Amino acid sequence: MERLTENLYPVSTKTVNGTKWGYINDRGRIRISLVYEGAEPFQRNGFAIVTLNEKQGLINQFGRFAVKPVYKSIQPFSEERAIIQTKDGFKMIDEKGQVRTKKTYAYMAPMKNSRALFQTNGRYGFLNSDGEEVIAARYLFAYDFDEGKAVVQTKTAEFQLIDENGLVLHTYPYADVGSLSEGRIAFKEGDRYGYLDEAGNVVIPPKYGMAFAYEDGFAIIATSDDNYSYGLMNKAGDTIFEPIYNEIRLLQEGRIALGKAKDANRPFLSRYAIANTSGAVLTDFVYDEIGSFNKGTASAVKDDRTFFIDREGHKVKTFPAFSGTGVLRKENGIVSAFIDQRLFYTDEHGKIIWHPDTEILLRRPYRIQERLYKRGPNYYVYYPQIEGMANQLEQQAINQKLAKQAGVRHVTEAETKERTFTGDFNVLFFKKHLVVLEIDGYTYPFGAAHGMPTRTFANVDVRNGHDYALSELFKHGRDYAAVLSKLVGEQIKKQADEYFPNAYKGVNSTQPFYVDEHALYLVFDVYELAPYAAGFPTFKIPFAEIEPIINQSGPFWQSFHYYNQPN
Repeated sequence: MERLTENLYPVSTKTVNGTKWGYINDRGRIRISLVYEGAEPFQRNGFAIVTLNEKQGLINQFGRFAVKPVYKSIQPFSEERAIIQTKDGFKMIDEKGQVRTKKTYAYMAPMKNSRALFQTNGRYGFLNSDGEEVIAARYLFAYDFDEGKAVVQTKTAEFQLIDENGLVLHTYPYADVGSLSEGRIAFKEGDRYGYLDEAGNVVIPPKYGMAFAYEDGFAIIATSDDNYSYGLMNKAGDTIFEPIYNEIRLLQEGRIALGKAKDANRPFLSRYAIANTSGAVLTDFVYDEIGSFNKGTASAVKDDRTFFIDREGHKVKTFPAFSGTGVLRKENGIVSAFIDQRLFYTDEHGKIIWHPDTEILLRRPYRIQERLYKRGPNYYVYYPQIEGMANQLEQQAINQKLAKQAGVRHVTEAETKERTFTGDFNVLFFKKHLVVLEIDGYTYPFGAAHGMPTRTFANVDVRNGHDYALSELFKHGRDYAAVLSKLVGEQIKKQADEYFPNAYKGVNSTQPFYVDEHALYLVFDVYELAPYAAGFPTFKIPFAEIEPIINQSGPFWQSFHYYNQPN
């Protein structure tokens, strides 16, 4: 029974089969084996969301599945209910894993105030905790319930406030109306925003370019010039901070972050000061990032160092600080540190409890070392280096190639002010002499809607460092490109609605690819065949389908097959 009350924390490490996740206790002992592709923190009900074989499920603190990993996604529980996503849409489950909804919906929000917002056929309604449609899908738009009431849109320029049974309490004849929060509702009249009370009375006249929901008695408002400037006011409409800041964040516990642009001509990034909700500025604008306060402390970043600050904005010297940019959290006397895309744990004095391995043992003497190349907080790359090869010149050559492929290069200071770049890698497969590496990168230009990912592969023979080309898998003189092009084309036709029409141009000799024990995988870039959300379209070609053209006596095939295997 002691196991049930243990505090468990998610951890990960790189293996020959990719990055694997599991759980440790507060002494750093592994309590649930690192076998998952993803693992989220345990929730208060004793369940954690994990990913296995690209599907999500729920485990208990013994590591047993309470809900088998069969769903595309599972959201955290809210009011003893969780939203799951299947290939067809969204449903609701209870804490026993039982599906409570009678059908599948195009969208569902987490349960709030005993109601869950759903969408079907372009209209919104609400479910109760039994999955019953207690308010029919008749609204053009709807917000979550707040203290038993919700704002819904009934038609153009008309919103209503309803109770939990759908009874109309008030009507608001405006083009845009926000959610109910702390008795206030943002609304738009003309091109300006103000606030209503629940009855629809204008309590703060429309004079702002933007108006956000109230939180702990305060709301962020903004001017409407070319570059929005933000301020803060209370429920009476009194201005606490004039709208002159590049950004304002509510940090809880009576503290806020005021942001000033690092570059006035490119106001995408801010430097922050700590202030209180009485209007006093407590620090200079010195922080690059600040988290929310919890029990008197918050995580902060300054000059590529991450540490805790108190409510006065002073560094807490009794807690650990770390080189790099990220987020710190304290829980049960443990500090979780997510720094430069790596998660590790320490005690409150900085003693390491868990840190992921930086070495992946393939088989003796071969191993892969994880190295970090960093040029400030906006450019860092984790890249693989192979060790244990007999020929040091060949080892040096392949390692230089892998470093360059990952993004290790000269980086100017001007470049890091324009964009961020992060890089990482995984071992996808290792057998006999062949190691398959996936090398990922992500470039984010400041101010862009989203960044652009890249993905390349290396299929390396650890004996000599040779990175095999696609053509080396096939018999000489065979038109492998035509065969592969036909097979991929057939797969695309079966799911044509997922791809851009006429985008597929076939497979060529430079096609990104990798192999495992059973198949060849052909990978296409983001936007090459499908929308951004589709990621990297990947087509599996089982070796059995292309066996006649595979060169089974060639070095590529033999690098991951044993001689006594049947050809």
